[in-house]
Amino acid sequence: MRTKLLFSFLFATSLTAFSQTFTSENFDGLTIGNVSEDLTGATAGQGGLYIYGTNGDAPSTTTNSAATNFQVVASGYNGTQGVQFTTPNGNGGINYLFDVIATDWTSRTVGNDIVEVEFDFYTGSTTSLAPFRASVFADSAGSTYEAVAVEFDPSTMVLSGVANLSVNGVVGLYGLSLGANNSDLVLPANTWLTIGMSYNSVTGELRWKSNYNNVNVSFGDAANVITGMVPGEFDFYSFGVDLNTVAASYVIDNYSVRATATDQLLGLDDVAELELSSVFVYPNPAKESITLSTDVSVRSVEIYNNLGQVVLQKNSNFSNTNTFDISNLTSGVYIMTINSTDGASQTKRFIKE
Repeated sequence: MRTKLLFSFLFATSLTAFSQTFTSENFDGLTIGNVSEDLTGATAGQGGLYIYGTNGDAPSTTTNSAATNFQVVASGYNGTQGVQFTTPNGNGGINYLFDVIATDWTSRTVGNDIVEVEFDFYTGSTTSLAPFRASVFADSAGSTYEAVAVEFDPSTMVLSGVANLSVNGVVGLYGLSLGANNSDLVLPANTWLTIGMSYNSVTGELRWKSNYNNVNVSFGDAANVITGMVPGEFDFYSFGVDLNTVAASYVIDNYSVRATATDQLLGLDDVAELELSSVFVYPNPAKESITLSTDVSVRSVEIYNNLGQVVLQKNSNFSNTNTFDISNLTSGVYIMTINSTDGASQTKRFIKE
């Protein structure tokens, strides 16, 4: 069941070095069926959780936006109850299951400046292209950002770290590989695993952990992280992407959100430091144009759609910053392949809105 811990002033001030749980839910105390009936996100449903869903604007092909996309089910972790989260079934729309933590964060104990999230996730097996994302949304200077997130791509089974970073003075949403030596972390199908992530609002440091392959990585480059963001909401969500025609149903269980003074994620130590690539693609998502910024010598660039078809290509006249017009591309997920003159290549994924 969902819990909130309330502290008296004297007790709270004595727990500066301990964590405060803002919200936690194992769904076992909830009723099987819809989490909420209010798809607008205005009214809390079971467990104090909110839902929001839309099919998206035309020419979206998504048709399944409904409260039934957020179900308390009996098939949670280890035979307990959980929540089944159904994605859009087309190329548009977005679904959110979320909890508000703004008041909890503002009233947290002094020194507990790290927001941590843990949850159990069932990878499943699907032909859907709609990704799954868990994210802490935070405010900074009047704008809302994803302070820290994870994204699961069902087409590749890759789990990535995601965060808003400042690269070359441009704030955008960037993905970071969570596997060994900055490689992709490919998850097994039909498997329960535990995922943890955190954002330090003072230092900007980001951490991601999982009990799968003992993943335990961090990113804290002062030149790229963003400090001082104010966490306000935790979301599970998914969005339609180009060429997607069917919905996926992901199952989650046992999530918790807390504030801590020190790293307490999954009880794992020996953190490996992530490296930010010298190749940046921004903004992401993008509407009219996408920019490639790099300090390597580029020979050619190709942009592919989800069918593996080349939709844009450039073979000459590269500089440190290169802009591509994507206004004519349909909304969806694209892969940019950057081939350098030394024969190496890198790929970057971006979303066209």
